[in-house]
Amino acid sequence: MGNVRQILRLSNCDISDTAYRRIIIWAIILLGSALYAHTLPFPFVWDGRGYILGNPLVKGFGYYDDILNIGKFVQLDEKLGIPSDYVTNFIQRPITYFTFSINYLLGGNNPAGYRAFNIAIHLFNTIIIYRLLERILQRSSDSKLLDRFSTRFIPTASAMLFLVHPLQTESVIYITQRFTSMAAGFYLMTAYLYFCSTTGSDKRRATLLYWASVATLLAGMLTKEVVFTAPFVLLLLEIIVLGNPWKSSLQKVLPHMLCLPVIPSLVMVATAAQKSSTVSLKNSLNAINFYDYSIADYATTQLCAIVSYIRLIFLPYGQNADHDYPLYTSLLQGRVLLSLTVLTAIVVSSLLLYRRKPQEQHQSLLFFGVMFFFISISVTSSIVPMAELLVERRTYLPSFGAFLSIVSAADLLRIKWRAIIARKVMMAGFAVWLIILCGVTYARSEVWRSTVSFWQDSALKSPNKLRPMLALVAAYFDRKQYERAAAWQKKIIALYPAEQNYYVILEELQYLQGLYTDSIETGVQALSLGDGSATIYYFLGLAYAKIGLPGDAEQALKYAIALEPKFLDAHLALAEFYRSAKNYAGALEQYRVAAKLDPQKKHFAKIIEDLEGITATGRLTKSK
Repeated sequence: MGNVRQILRLSNCDISDTAYRRIIIWAIILLGSALYAHTLPFPFVWDGRGYILGNPLVKGFGYYDDILNIGKFVQLDEKLGIPSDYVTNFIQRPITYFTFSINYLLGGNNPAGYRAFNIAIHLFNTIIIYRLLERILQRSSDSKLLDRFSTRFIPTASAMLFLVHPLQTESVIYITQRFTSMAAGFYLMTAYLYFCSTTGSDKRRATLLYWASVATLLAGMLTKEVVFTAPFVLLLLEIIVLGNPWKSSLQKVLPHMLCLPVIPSLVMVATAAQKSSTVSLKNSLNAINFYDYSIADYATTQLCAIVSYIRLIFLPYGQNADHDYPLYTSLLQGRVLLSLTVLTAIVVSSLLLYRRKPQEQHQSLLFFGVMFFFISISVTSSIVPMAELLVERRTYLPSFGAFLSIVSAADLLRIKWRAIIARKVMMAGFAVWLIILCGVTYARSEVWRSTVSFWQDSALKSPNKLRPMLALVAAYFDRKQYERAAAWQKKIIALYPAEQNYYVILEELQYLQGLYTDSIETGVQALSLGDGSATIYYFLGLAYAKIGLPGDAEQALKYAIALEPKFLDAHLALAEFYRSAKNYAGALEQYRVAAKLDPQKKHFAKIIEDLEGITATGRLTKSK
């Protein structure tokens, strides 16, 4: 606690701005590294295994030249045997994928390099936040609008909250979500360069910075779609923070506004090419609407989701990588009405506070922070249906606006409450909050230590959601912890008692535990739910053989092969069954089929040779 309090106390120390800035930047680097360094060896989880480990597009640089030929590029999913989503993502976000390719070139599939890059991005974003606010407030300080404490406290506290808040863990530790953190970096860098171009007397430097902000905006738009709203934030920066008229402000950000079609065009063209259809706004809006939510229902639900995000910012408990969030379908539902009231109150109160004294920097920053939050979150939480209704990483960039508003409001109260103790109370309060957040962030990051810990956390917090439970079963299966996997599989069956496939998984798990009778009972139950599958009969055959029912075993394995003639494991199981029964001719027949199905298995030839020798000897003996 002492170290954090010392950082905040520096806000009022009599040291130069340059020295103070160096101290804060080093504090950001050291504190951020300390929080996340232990996550470097954590494995890939969730779709990191697919988007990176199982994605040939990132394992080299040969595909980047082909992106411009979108019609041909979208056919790579069939050619490479990968999901179509990987291809469209690659088209829309090539800059992020390029960094994945660099990671692969330098370290292969070692997660440490990927995660170190993610941590560095988070530290960079925090420093940009600090520098942006520092520049804004130094300008106010020069105009005698703020005292020295405020010009240091607001950037420092806002940046520190952004750095250590547990809501950021998903965007930092979740390797694939470099999409989010990199996009945020370009977004913030665009705002920083743009603001720098408005200060100083060197026109040449200002022009260079201005067009650099356009370049970073375009780069961000090729990183993730959330950067779409950045031009609108620049407009607000001009109007609210700099206090310029909206017409002249719009003229200044016109080149940035002209970049707005980039993202919609990419999405529409890529979607149309993928679906072999004409360019359609409707198809593009529903490009990742995997659950067919209506736009109205999704937008209604997001009113509640945004309030949930705000609650998580203030009280980050109950974090979950895979929320089971309800869908709301009417504005008249109680929670929707309450959420709409809360959001309206936040916007209106901040607007009224700003309108009272638009020249007062605290009010303008507070209002700017509120508007930044809502504008930056609008891409994922408004009228474009996403696959998930609530995802914590969506708050990564918007949280900057929330933290700025919180800190500005706190410092405003400090000024209104003129007693000297007010400053000490506020600093102590922020120090305690930062320390608590550090502890919660560290604890939350431990969830990502393994696939089991990751999915167990989500399965326990979303007990009625199928995906985390199935993923946890798979994680236990990979560890050969079949008993635990079976326990969770039974919970899945309790939720979905009519789904035959879930009984098949349990049948296999029980067989692997040596619970052959239970495995047979589960297999028979699976057969009662519909037509039998080859897998059901396969495990029935194995289990029957284990409990000494050879006739049933042979029949079940034959059924499996009849249903799926190319089922290699079933042919091998039947071959071994015949060998153990000294039916060498039958075993030879099955191994010959297996050798045709998998000619790469060279040892089949030796087995076939041995069986041919045995069967030949048997025929010779009989002829004599």
